[in-house]
This record gives sequence, C-alpha cells and structure tokens, in this order.
Amino acid sequence: MNARPVLERAFGRWALNAYDHAGWTLVAVVLLTLLSLLATVRNLGVNADTADLLSPDLPFRKTVAQFQTAFPDLDDNILLVVQAPTPEQAEKAAEALSNRLAGEGSLFRSVYYPGNLPFFERNGLIYRDVESLRSLSNRLSEAQPLLALLLADASLTGLFRTVDEVLSRDNALPPELDRLIEELNATLEAGLLEQRRALSWRALITGDSKRDSYRQLVVARPVLDYGRVDAGAPAIEAIERAIDELGLTPEFGVEVGITGKVALVHDELQTVMQGAQFAGAIALLLVAIVLYAGLRSTRLVAITMLTLFVGLSLTAGFATVAIGHLNLISVAFAVLYVGLGVDYVIHFLLRYRELQAGANEPPEALRLTGRDMGPSLGLCAVSTAIGFYAFVPTAFVGVSELGIIAGTSMFISLVLSFTLLPALLRVFGGRLRATTRTSAKPPVKPSTSSWPHARAVVLVAFLFASLAVASLPYVRFDANPLNLRDPQSLSVSTLNRLLSDGETRTWSAVALAGSLDEARQVASRFDRLDVVDHAMWVLDLVPADQTEKLSLIEDLQLILGPEIVFAAPSATDHPPEQAIAAIASVRDRLAQSRTDAGSVPALRETLDALLAKLEAGSPAHRAQALEAVETALLENFSYAIEQIQQALRAEPFELADLPESLTKRWVSDNGLYLVEVSPGEDIREPDALHRFVTAVQSVVPDATGPPVLYSESARAISSAFRQALALAVGGICVVLALTLRRVRLVTAVLTPLVLGGSLTAAAMVVLGIPFNFANVIALPLVLGISVDNGVHMMHRNQIEGLGGADLLRTSTGKAVFLSTVTTLCSFGNLSFSPHPGTASMGQVLTIGIVLTLVSTVLVLPALLPSQSRSGSLAGQ
Repeated sequence: MNARPVLERAFGRWALNAYDHAGWTLVAVVLLTLLSLLATVRNLGVNADTADLLSPDLPFRKTVAQFQTAFPDLDDNILLVVQAPTPEQAEKAAEALSNRLAGEGSLFRSVYYPGNLPFFERNGLIYRDVESLRSLSNRLSEAQPLLALLLADASLTGLFRTVDEVLSRDNALPPELDRLIEELNATLEAGLLEQRRALSWRALITGDSKRDSYRQLVVARPVLDYGRVDAGAPAIEAIERAIDELGLTPEFGVEVGITGKVALVHDELQTVMQGAQFAGAIALLLVAIVLYAGLRSTRLVAITMLTLFVGLSLTAGFATVAIGHLNLISVAFAVLYVGLGVDYVIHFLLRYRELQAGANEPPEALRLTGRDMGPSLGLCAVSTAIGFYAFVPTAFVGVSELGIIAGTSMFISLVLSFTLLPALLRVFGGRLRATTRTSAKPPVKPSTSSWPHARAVVLVAFLFASLAVASLPYVRFDANPLNLRDPQSLSVSTLNRLLSDGETRTWSAVALAGSLDEARQVASRFDRLDVVDHAMWVLDLVPADQTEKLSLIEDLQLILGPEIVFAAPSATDHPPEQAIAAIASVRDRLAQSRTDAGSVPALRETLDALLAKLEAGSPAHRAQALEAVETALLENFSYAIEQIQQALRAEPFELADLPESLTKRWVSDNGLYLVEVSPGEDIREPDALHRFVTAVQSVVPDATGPPVLYSESARAISSAFRQALALAVGGICVVLALTLRRVRLVTAVLTPLVLGGSLTAAAMVVLGIPFNFANVIALPLVLGISVDNGVHMMHRNQIEGLGGADLLRTSTGKAVFLSTVTTLCSFGNLSFSPHPGTASMGQVLTIGIVLTLVSTVLVLPALLPSQSRSGSLAGQ
C-alpha cells in the first residue's frame, strides 16, 4: 500500500484545521512562545570554554583533566604581559599590578609574580652562567669609581659633577663613561621632544643587551563566576581598572597586555556574541527585503517574519530545556534558523498563491497546498535534520549540540508552516494576487528530459566532478585555534607577540613524571629531540656550579667595597643654578675633549639645546624642567643599586630551599613532577605543530599542553567530520530510497549534491580556505540543506510531470531560487563576522550553497523525466 496519498491527505487536513480554528491556534502559539521566551531569558547560558567543544571522554581530554587536578594553579589563568622601555619600569609596574590584584581576594584566587619573591632578588646572580657572571664582575669593577661618586650625591647636580670629574681624569673615555654618555644623550633627547624615557641604570651597569622594551609576566588565577555568561568578565574588568588607576599605560611608558586562557575566552565570547547579534539582525533585514522582492506582498512578508520569530523563540526554548546552554558554535543557531526556516514558509506561500490563482477559494487552496507541499516539506525537514543530527553521535560536542538544536528546529519550522501559517493567513491573508503563472499540465511524454542539451550538461558535470575530486588531496585542516579568533583582540595580539618574540613557554607541551628520577630521564630525552628548544623541570631551578659562582660574588663584594655593597644612595638638595652650572661644565668639558666619536658630539648638541631651553624659561619653568630631567635620569638609580646589593647577598641553596609558591608549580601535592617542553620551531605553522607533537608523544604518549590539545583536537574533529559526512550521506540516501523507491530518481537527486559538495571542497583549495574547528560542519550541512531543492523539484516532477525549463517556471522553481537567496542572505553575512571562525563558516556555507544550487538547477532537470504520474493534482 502506497502511504503517500495518506500523508498528502493528512497534511491537507492539518493545514485546513489550523485555518478553520485560527483563533485557538494563535492563542496556543502565543502562550507557548511566551513560555519559551521566559525560560530562555531565565535559564539559557553560554559556555565559552573551547575545551568543552570536544567530548571529555576522549583520551587526551582525560589527560588534561588529570593535569588540571594535579596543578590547578596552572589552569584557567590570566597572563599579564608588562612591557616598558627599561627593566626597572617593567619590574615596578609588574610589582604594583600584582600587589593591587592580590588585594582583590574576592576576584583572584592567587597572583603569581616571581619578581616579587625575595628568593630571586637575593639569588638572581646564581642563575647566570659562570662566564656571564665573570663578565658582569668585570663591568661592575670598571664602574666602581663612578658608582662610588654618584652614591655620595645621587642628584642631578651630583650626576653631572661625577661625569665632569671622570672626564677630567682621562683623555680617552673609559668604557663605563662612554655607555653612560650614550644613555644620557638618548634620555635627554627624549625629554627635549617631550617623550617619556627613563635611564636604565641596571642595564647600564650590568651591560644587559639593548632592547626597545623589557618584559615581565604576571599570572593571575581568577575566581570565575559561572553564574554569568562571561565567567571571567569581573576579573578582566578589575585588571583593566587597576591598569588605569596605576597609570600603567603607553602615555606613561608602560604597556600591559592581557592574554591567557580566561582572557582568550573572554575576548572570543565578546567577538562571537557581537558577530552573532549583528549577523542575526542583518539576516532578518536581508531576508525581509528578498521576501518582498519575491512575494510582492507586505502582508506575506509580515506573516513570514512573524512565523520566523515564533520559530526562533521556540527553538531557543528547546535549546534551554534540552541542553541548557549555547557554545561558541551553537550560538549561530539563530542565523541558521532564519536562513533555513524561511524556506518552508516560502514554498508553502508560493504554492498557496499559485493555487488561489487557479480560482480556488482560500480554504480549498490551503487544503491543496497542505496536500501538495506536506510530503516534500516533511522530507526536506528530515533530510536537513539529518545533516545536523549527523554530528550528534560524534565526539565534537560543540557541533553535536548545534546539531540537536538546529536539527530539531527544522521540525519546529515544519509544524509552524502547517499550524501557525494557515492561522495567520486566515486572519491577515485574504485573497492573494498571483505573481506566478500557473503551469498547465503538459501532455504525457516519453520518459526523456526536456532540458536542452541534457547529455552535454551531464558530460560537463562529470568533467567538473572529476577535476574537483582530483583536488581533494589538497584540502587541509587548520588546527591553530588562534586563527579562529579576532587577531585585533588584545588577548590574541598579546599572545602572538609573545610567540613571535620566542616566548614559547606559553605554548609548551607538558608531561607528568611519578618521581624525581623519572622526571630527570624524561627531561633528558626531550632535550635530545631536534624540534625541542629545551625541557624544563624543577631541578632546573637549582643551578649548577654554585660554589664557583658564590666565589665570584664574594670577590665582587671585595672589589666594590662597603661604600657600594652596604651604603644607601643619598642626594643633596642643590639650587637650580648649581645644576645648570654642572651641566654647562660637562658641556664645556665635552667640547674640549679630543674624542669626537660615539655619542660625544650628540651629547654636546643635546646639552646646548637643554641649556638654551633652561635659559629661555622663567625661574619657575627652569626649576620644573630640571626636576623632570632629574627624574628621568635618576629615578631608577636607587632601585638598581638596591637590586645589586640584594644580589650580592646570595647564598647556596638546594631544592628544599625553594619557596613553596614556586615549587608547587612544578611538584604536585600527590608527588607528580611537571616537565615543560618548549618547541624549537614556530608551532603556529601546521607542519611544525605536527612535528613537535609527534616527537613529544614519542617520548611520553600521554603528554598534554596546548600543542597536544590542538593537534589531538584537530584529529578528533577530522574524525567527527568524516563520521558525520558518512552518516549524512547514508541517512539522506536511505530517506530518499524509502520515499522515491526508484534508483534512478534517488541518483538524480543525489548527483547534483555530490557534484556541489566536490566543487565546494575544490573551491576551498583554490581560495586557500582550510577546514577548521568552526567551518567543518559546513559540508554535511550543505548536503542536508541542498537536498531540499532536489526534493521539491522531484516532487513537482512526479505530481505534474514537468521537467526541464517547464519545471523551473513553476512556483516550485521560483521557491527554490527565492529560498536559496534568503538562505544566502542569512548565511552569507556570517562571512563578515569579526570572529574569523564564524566568518569562515559563513564563507564555506555560502560557497557550498551556491555551487549546489547551480548544480541542482543545471543538472537535475537534465536527469528528470517529463512523464506525469497518474492522477494529476488538478481537480483533486
């Protein structure tokens, strides 16, 4: 027994009953919509953790959980990158910021800044290698006379008198004075240009390599408020307030970057939500414009938009009940629904208007519309839902949740098309003006296509398919999650800057060892790998050769003498005239110097300009200008001397002497030892990432850390993609086989889909668009969506025997075109999202839908017969 007539009559009665009982139908729908909106507003949250996009049951996710349990302080952190022109500025800023955040106990569990630890202040020199320490000892020995003089009077007058005295001793500049003159000139030049620059005495004394900026890292572990959509927002806002209030801004020579897992999630959530809201609003606007262009009726556009709003509300309510939250992928369900849900309404309305034009009264036209469109729309709902549901059994939880929401929304849209839509047509529709010519039933012809040059079309399609298949080996997957985030966001730009500067610890792999000996062996094996820069573990915090280093430090104490090792800098209060006289004396001394190389001529010119500026100003202006010069030249002097004095008090230490706040980041409470493996290549490149992860796993198979997570995630998602694609194709084939029951017809519907899907993959290769964590859903989804066009055209061909150009001129042909355009308007604007992952999903969906539409419109008519089934719909 053929079930199709039964289904047709059931859909017809369904639509007619909703029309006859429009009042009660609308009341029920309004109440259900209000309940859905209320539940959504009160209970629907957003999970922005990218780690939760994959199943926690995956082996590498279990390893991550073990690591997080052992070292909780290393998870869910915010990394603050403090940069300044001098090391002193960077350290002072980092210390001030860490102290401020540590006082925010309700917002931060802990704040870790190694520079704050007295242990490192006292033992910093021991962490230098022997040769570096000898070089430093030589430099301090050379600088001893200058430092001793300056310590006695660390004022602006005292500084220039010291320089003047040293200049008077030698015809040639001593090395330490040459470097000082260079730094004096750079600092004074910046001051004359009203630029903030402080002289770095530590870099000058210790001979640190010159850099444009110096960096300090502060790690803050926030209290995450999971009652909010953005759990890390309060902590991020507190950090931003502290930065502003402490003056740690570029205006004052300091820049603070905010990155780390929590900051990355925060910025990504902001970008995704902003893009989703924008895309949803633009999608609705564009869909309304296209609908009016296609339907030519304000009433029908209003009815359609109202139906979409109700469907969107009910879908959100379903998501609240079924899942309880959205993720960074499923948040796009609204845009997907707008693009897909409108298709059902379009097909229903165009067929209804076509039947009304055939002199049918509204109730009869509605019954016939329900009967004609029910089976095809029902089949479309099933096939599209299959494209979404195909991801549900996979480990890709992010898309699985989207699949549950969006797949179910197709049935919500189907139900509304046969329930709410007829009721709205009863209340607001009236008799509609026809804009589509009703097709006359053609005479029965032999089973041949009426499409011009059908064989040529099929041959060309085969050639394009062959070329597309040949390009498939070049399809690639981008496993770098940074490429899915807005590169202009602070968290991403900060992390990219760190990685570009070689700060690979932010993207290191980690391995756990059960004992000290095992950790030593594992670290040694990692160090032998070509793709590893170095492996660090807890005993690396206990430097070797301590006896020799301490001996060098003791010698240095003797060389510097008690006036430097123990004395505190003092500054005499001199009147402005003395400071100006000291500056002028140095200028004159430099003019008499036989040395005309290096920074001497430049400093002479700078001092001339400074003295001219001072002479031209009023007494108050001179005093203010001299104070600014003194601050720029000497504000870091006392700090640098104190650091040197602290470092000269170093003592030998063992592992047990390390501070607890340090060791707990390397040894867990249950005795696990952390080994951190830094890559030797830029693992933002896919090939470098693969090499690094493969090498690390060859030593410790259950290693973890960001590189392993990204690599294993890519593997899991690729597997999920293949599984979903197979399920989507298989499910669609089964559904088509059960409904069409003829191999030729099933082949005719599937051929354009296979062609369109292959061309989509080929287009991605040509355009350089890789698959990624976000757009991997596109191909199965495109197949599920695009099969609808073939189903509608096949259904119209079966019930009226229309093929080729005749088929495209019906309301079905127009509906296929119009619904595809509305889908493109919805999905296409995702391409302009500020979130690169969402944008790439929009791009792939747009390309796929366009290519499958072209394939369907050109190829399917060439494969369809022009023979009607018995019993035309006319007059039934």
